[in-house]
Amino acid sequence: MRITQNQMTRQYLNNTNSALTNMNEINNKILSQRKFTRASQDSVGAAKALIIRRNLEKTEMYKSNLDTADTIFSAAEKSLLSISNSSTTLTDSIVQGVNGTQGDDERKILAEQIRNIAKEMISQINTEYADRKLFGGTNNSTPPFSYDETTGTLNFNGVDINTNDITLFPKTKSIYLDVGLGMQFDASGNVDEQTVMDISLNGAEVLGYGTDADGDPNNIIALAYKTASLLENNDVNGARAMIEKINQAKSNLTI
Repeated sequence: MRITQNQMTRQYLNNTNSALTNMNEINNKILSQRKFTRASQDSVGAAKALIIRRNLEKTEMYKSNLDTADTIFSAAEKSLLSISNSSTTLTDSIVQGVNGTQGDDERKILAEQIRNIAKEMISQINTEYADRKLFGGTNNSTPPFSYDETTGTLNFNGVDINTNDITLFPKTKSIYLDVGLGMQFDASGNVDEQTVMDISLNGAEVLGYGTDADGDPNNIIALAYKTASLLENNDVNGARAMIEKINQAKSNLTI
């Protein structure tokens, strides 16, 4: 069989183009760091890659959501630490007020000082973070805690904090954060809490609500206001009894 010059040239060019194509594909793989660019090139590998990418996305979401939760709880912890520190100043003022050497005028001054501490505690618990009322539950429109000077009532989301039934406080539903597994629901349509994280903070639960067997508030701020009134009315024994209750309320602070 006779081989012509044209056949040799064509064969040479075909081999050269094939080599250039292969080299171009290799360069693309190196630059893109991808084994293939189309699923049809490796269907099994493409399926595995898709699974890996989905898992990576879930991991990134999990990390991002955990970072968000961490900043929220860190801000809440800082606020509660401030309240705890204020409660120490509060008890010091009460001890000074029940001292037998204090007169009526001095006790009135100390009562006003205690009210100022209570106001500072309200400011601390009403703290905001990322446009959220940290301890307001689902309430993000108004400060969760407020004190009514007229009635002498400390309110949480508009309801007297001395209310013993916590279900009567509004806007206290859970706020769920997907932890990257995909929010799932049980047969009843309720959120599966193993797939989410609850980042809502109920200020009534955190600071206490309702009253004890003596009819005194369980809430540390409400206790402060009551103690101020007792001192102002020169009820030394009543104010002294509040010290232990305030210390107990302080130890119950939690998130």
